[in-house]
Amino acid sequence: MKNINKSKFEIEKSLKNIKENIIVPDIDGQYDSNKIYKFKQRKTIWRYKVVTAFTMVFLLCGTGTYAAFTYIFNNDSSDKGLTTAEVNGKVSYSNYFSEKQNLRVTVDGVITDGVRTVLHILFEGSEVKGGIPEIEEIYLVDEDGVNYPVTHWGQGDIKNNNKFDETIIEFDGSPLSKTNLKLSLKNINGIQDQWDIQFPVTPTNVKIYNTNSKASTDNFELEFSKVTFTSTYTILEGKSKNFDFTNSAKLSNSTGKVELLKSEGQEEDDLIKLFFPPIEESDRLTLEITSFENQEILSSLSIPIQ
Repeated sequence: MKNINKSKFEIEKSLKNIKENIIVPDIDGQYDSNKIYKFKQRKTIWRYKVVTAFTMVFLLCGTGTYAAFTYIFNNDSSDKGLTTAEVNGKVSYSNYFSEKQNLRVTVDGVITDGVRTVLHILFEGSEVKGGIPEIEEIYLVDEDGVNYPVTHWGQGDIKNNNKFDETIIEFDGSPLSKTNLKLSLKNINGIQDQWDIQFPVTPTNVKIYNTNSKASTDNFELEFSKVTFTSTYTILEGKSKNFDFTNSAKLSNSTGKVELLKSEGQEEDDLIKLFFPPIEESDRLTLEITSFENQEILSSLSIPIQ
């Protein structure tokens, strides 16, 4: 233990010396010539101290004295697409809030990917009840007056003796360019009031490709014509015949494999959409349709990207 304490003392001393030798410009952008001369004299020593500084970081991490980053899209209300988007750095973190009657509502995380808009919301105050928040009305509008309808919201974690709650609210659609959004929540947990929060967003890129892929079995037919890559989804679109939407599916390429999140379809016109977590773009995807009961492979389809 004495050797460890001694090493930490020496590292801290080295860091202090590094700080004293860093050249910082004056307000007008000029540098002190004496400091520059001093810096040139000690350049070799400075390089050594930088290595020492990185060693300190390594030692501190090894002893568990570092601050771990916590992802916010990591609860039961988040799907794999949202979790992957956050890991890939596609979440905009913020601290825009509205406070009424001892209840503060904060938008602290936003994902806009051209297909959906997802907000991570914090509720703080004496009126937090825990569980899924009771919200009578939810509106999301951009600066051009476009309204994005809410699709669902769910329960997050309850903390600090039920005085701190969180939830995720998802909306259908997303802006395609940088804009300002306004979230309005009306009558929360029986409190008759309205919380309005305005915040900027910059959507992530959407890439759409054509394809021409068909597969058929004795029970169903599939034909895909479009593949969409977003920060939270990989989407296959096309037509189907007699397709059982309870089936499962897996999508893969040379970079990995992802499992079906959800499927959408309309029997009257045979349209189909399959939603997967984001997968890296490639010139070809492989789709496996499997039965829900025993994961038996019903069909395998190669999907070229054009």
